[in-house]
Amino acid sequence: DASKADRELNWRVTRTLDEMAQDTWHWQSRHPQGYPD
Repeated sequence: DASKADRELNWRVTRTLDEMAQDTWHWQSRHPQGYPD
């Protein structure tokens, strides 16, 4: 529930948890070593 963030920060959810997980998986698949140091 992001209602507190909405009230206090005027921040709203724009993506679903599934969308965020899919993007994370795609990024990790393309960057298995993460960000360079």
